[in-house]
Amino acid sequence: MTNDLIPATRADALIALHDFIEGPVLHYARLRNHIAERHTHVSRLSAAIAHRLVTEAEVLCAVLRLHKSTTVEKFVQEVVWRSYWKGWLELHPGVWRDFADAASVGGSIAERLQEGQSGCAAMDACASELVSTGYLHNHARMWWASFWIHRAGLPWKAGARFFFDHLLDADAASNTLSWRWVAGLQTPGKTYLVRRSNLDSYWPDAPSEGLEHLEGEPPLNIPQDSADWSLRGMENLPEAPGDSAAGFLLHEEDLSLECGPLSQFQPVVACFWKTPARSSIRAAWLNRAAGDARTRAENHFQKNVTEIQAMDSLKDWVKTHDLQRIVMAAPSVGPVRDSLEPFLQWCGECGIVVTRFRRRWDARVFPLAKAGFFPFWNSVRPQLPELIL
Repeated sequence: MTNDLIPATRADALIALHDFIEGPVLHYARLRNHIAERHTHVSRLSAAIAHRLVTEAEVLCAVLRLHKSTTVEKFVQEVVWRSYWKGWLELHPGVWRDFADAASVGGSIAERLQEGQSGCAAMDACASELVSTGYLHNHARMWWASFWIHRAGLPWKAGARFFFDHLLDADAASNTLSWRWVAGLQTPGKTYLVRRSNLDSYWPDAPSEGLEHLEGEPPLNIPQDSADWSLRGMENLPEAPGDSAAGFLLHEEDLSLECGPLSQFQPVVACFWKTPARSSIRAAWLNRAAGDARTRAENHFQKNVTEIQAMDSLKDWVKTHDLQRIVMAAPSVGPVRDSLEPFLQWCGECGIVVTRFRRRWDARVFPLAKAGFFPFWNSVRPQLPELIL
C-alpha cells in the first residue's frame, strides 16, 4: 500500500469520508479488526482528523446524518476515543514530558525490528509498511507494539518514538497513551500480549515464517511508571478569538481554520508555523496538507500566508508588522505546543497578547476525560446532537 490511500487535502478527505459512510461504515464493527488489502474495512481518515483537514464533529455529523447511532456506534466511539486520549493528556501533561524527554534507545535488536529483520515475517511486514507508507492498521499497531515490548523486551518509549516519527496520523496523545496501554501502564496491570492465534483470526494471509515467535507466554516485565503526571485543571481557553485586529498564526494541528469559529475573523497578516518531520514520507504528506491549508486560508481570509520555520523568523514577522495581538488555534499537549513555548514566553515578555482558542468540540469534551473511556463516553454521548451541529 502507498500513502495515496491517505487523503492529504481537505477535498480528498471529504470524498474519502463520503465513500466510507456510504457503505463500509455499516460493516465497521464486524470487520474493523481484520487486516485487508488496501485496508478497505476502515476509514483511513485518522491522519486527516489528527491534522483537522476534517474535524471530529464533521465526521460524526456526516455519519449520524446518514445512519442510526445504534448502527454505527462502534465507529462513533472510535472517533470519540481520539478526543478522550487528547483530553486525558491535557490533564496529565507530565506523561508527555516523561516520554518526550526520554533518551532515544538504539541497539542491534531495536534496529533489526525497525528495519523489518526480526525473523517474524508478519511483524517485519508491519514495520516495512509503516516506514514506506506512514500508515499501519490499528490492530497491527497493537501487535507490533506488543512484539516490541513483550517479545523483544525493548523499552516502550523507544518503540513509541519510532511510530511517532513515521505515522502520518502521529498524535502525541493517541500514540503515547496507546503504547502505555500495551505496556501495562495506562491501565495498571493490564497488558496486551500479541498471540499467533490472534493473527490467525484477523490476518489469515499474514506471512507465516517466524510465527512461532508469537507462541507461548514470554516473561512480562511491566515497566515502572516514573512520570510525575502533574494532574491539573483544564485551561479555560476561549472558543473564538474576539474581534480586535491581530496577526494569525496557523500550524499543523488545525488545517481547516476557515471552517468554524474563525471563519469571520479578519487578520491583519497571517503565517504558518512549520515544524520538522523526521521521515521523508511524513514530511511529504505534511507539505501537501499544509500547502492545501495555506491555499484555502489565503482564499478565504484574503491574506498571504507566510511559511515560517525558525523561531527568529517568527519573532521578526511579529516585529515587522508591529503586532500587538496574535490569534492561533490552541495546540494540544505535544510537539507543536513545545515548539511554540519559547515564542509564547517571548510574547509575554514583550506585552504581546496571544489568544489561543479551542473549537467547541474540544472545549466541551476535553474536561470530561477524568477517568476511563466509558465514563467519558457516557458523558459525551448525550451531547453529540448538540456538539456536531
